[in-house]
Amino acid sequence: MTKSDLLSLLVVGGSIANTVYPLLDGVRVRRVSIWDTTATLGALGTVSMTWVSPSTLPVTVSDSSVGTAVPMYISSAPPKGSLADDWIVDVGGAAVDTGYVLQMVLTANAVIDVECELALQNNYTGGTTSGISTTLSTSAGIVYQCYLDGIAAGSGLIPIGMPPMH
Repeated sequence: MTKSDLLSLLVVGGSIANTVYPLLDGVRVRRVSIWDTTATLGALGTVSMTWVSPSTLPVTVSDSSVGTAVPMYISSAPPKGSLADDWIVDVGGAAVDTGYVLQMVLTANAVIDVECELALQNNYTGGTTSGISTTLSTSAGIVYQCYLDGIAAGSGLIPIGMPPMH
């Protein structure tokens, strides 16, 4: 997951076909949990997440399992000093940061739960994630929940739900 992926979690369809605009001004990741199983009975599987840090060594959390009876499970909050340790904000006017804040190793059937706080745009001024062209078919004014690994259709981490906003 990159900073750009997180800032693009919620977008609204624009008046230009297949263009969306960000609804988020900032994201703060509180915890990421992953459940996963091996694809084959008796096969060894491993799931891991690595929190990227600009100044210290990356922190990796992992779990391994043999077979499909007991799922692999990891859960971690961003460690101190990692790129996801504080608010990730749209800095308007600067280049979009596509560097990873979290790298994950998992199978295609993994379930990922990202607990985060969202700061909504108060006064949209065309920040760095504005006017994202997509391969999605969008409609003006409709809010879309995007993939955790990018906005384009065909991404691997498909959203399955989001709790209501309070």
